[in-house]
Amino acid sequence: MENIIADEPMSIGPNSTIYTTRAKLIIKSHFIAGPNLTIITGDHHYMVGKFIDQVKDEDKLPENDQDIVIEEDVWCGANVTIMKGVTIGRGSIVAAGAVVTKSCSPYSIIGGVPAKFIKKKFTEEQIREHERILYSR
Repeated sequence: MENIIADEPMSIGPNSTIYTTRAKLIIKSHFIAGPNLTIITGDHHYMVGKFIDQVKDEDKLPENDQDIVIEEDVWCGANVTIMKGVTIGRGSIVAAGAVVTKSCSPYSIIGGVPAKFIKKKFTEEQIREHERILYSR
């Protein structure tokens, strides 16, 4: 758990799995996720001349493990998977079943496998008003 930095309030649904490798998971406040969220900060390294189960942790390259950052006010639906190196921008929504392999900008709605930008959550005017109300204190 030392690789997980999380602010409250937050809510993660049941049956969720979080694997942190050499990288960190940073979750900012007001994060909610449905059931079966999966977050993985690293992947396997593969090498010529070795079976995958023979590759050891010390064989990994720096790019095999990368931090994940989930900014504040993010909502992930059920069965979302978030992969290494991703930043999910403030105020974003990740559709149920999405596999997030690339970062998204604030107030994005993303979905699919792999997840792609669908639309903005608010208009630019609404984003300014939302930010003024919540962050200008």
